[in-house]
Amino acid sequence: TLLHLSITRGRLMAAAGRDNDQNNGGMLAVIAPLDELEDLIKENKTGVVLANRNSPNQGVLSGSTDAINRAEKLCKKNGFRTVMLPVSAAFHSSLVKEAQKPFSREIEKIDFFPSQIPVFSNTTGAPYPADSEKVKELLGKHLLSPVDFISEINNLFKVGARTFVEVGP
Repeated sequence: TLLHLSITRGRLMAAAGRDNDQNNGGMLAVIAPLDELEDLIKENKTGVVLANRNSPNQGVLSGSTDAINRAEKLCKKNGFRTVMLPVSAAFHSSLVKEAQKPFSREIEKIDFFPSQIPVFSNTTGAPYPADSEKVKELLGKHLLSPVDFISEINNLFKVGARTFVEVGP
C-alpha cells in the first residue's frame, strides 16, 4: 500500500510539474531563524508560503516563480542565505492543487488500520489519529500543506526516539 501510494503521489506531482498552462512555481531554501523568515514574508506580502519548517534556522519557501524571485531578493537583502531548489513545482502549496484531488481519491480506496507503533505526520508533527477517516483527510491534504519537520522530530524525541533516518526519493 505504501509503495502504491508513493508511486501514485510521485506520478501526480510530476504531472502537476509538467503542466505548461500555468506557472507551477518553485521552491527556495533559506538559512534564517524561522520566526524572522516568517515575519519577513508576511510583512512584505511576498506571495510565498513557508512550505517546510526543517530546523529552527532553515526553511523552504514555495510560490510562483515571480514570488520566489521576489522573496529571494528580500531574503538576501536581509542577510539570509538562499538556495534555489531544482524542483518541478511549488510543493506544499496551492500551486500543486491539480495533484491533490486525484491523490485524495486514491487514498479513499485504501483501508487504514491503527498501528501498534505510532506513525507521525509531518504535516501536524503529531501521531496520525486512530480514526481511518481522519487519517485519509490528513493524508489527502498533505500535498498542499506545509511540512512541520521540527514538531515531528520534537514529538518523536518526546516519545523516546533517538535515532532518525529520513527516507526520500
